[in-house]
Amino acid sequence: MQTPKFNINNRSVFAMGAITLYGFSFLAMLIVFFFAKPHFSDLVFRGSPLIWQLVHGTIFGLCAFFIINVYLKSNHLGDLTDMVEELAGKLNYTQIFFISFAAGFGEELLFRVALQHFFGIWPTAFFFVFIHGYLNLNDWRIFSYGIVMVIISAGFGYLYYHYGIAASMMAHFLIDFIILMVLKRKALEFEKLRKEVPF
Repeated sequence: MQTPKFNINNRSVFAMGAITLYGFSFLAMLIVFFFAKPHFSDLVFRGSPLIWQLVHGTIFGLCAFFIINVYLKSNHLGDLTDMVEELAGKLNYTQIFFISFAAGFGEELLFRVALQHFFGIWPTAFFFVFIHGYLNLNDWRIFSYGIVMVIISAGFGYLYYHYGIAASMMAHFLIDFIILMVLKRKALEFEKLRKEVPF
């Protein structure tokens, strides 16, 4: 399978991040406003004190990353890892932070605050992973990774349910941020090796 070529610049990264950060957040507000009885702020500002939400989110995010990192190191995902590594290699550190923050904030508002309110933790987790393309029945390797991601996504749901939205946002942000940083480092090491020893 040939991986797509990415055209990465500040404008495209900002557009992608802005859609996720502002678009998903606005969609979450609309869904709650028109279809839910609680006020949007009641769903967002519920839960434990902020510091405890961040602590629990950090612990879960780090644990989940170590599980995901097993897949990254084993090359179990093949072309998918190569594709994300190529993307990460083209991002600078500010862009990696912004994309990770936007995904953690916007996606968690939409999926955990809005959709989970109606559909529950596990259906929302399956839908979240499905639209990311990981539940691919044509590729057992990606599908097995997708099942792991469903469990992690459900973990976001339980974090929100038991502690609050900041917990799931922190976990989501950390996972995305660390994965992109690790893959960027691998891309930079490969580029350095390629320059030193031309293939």
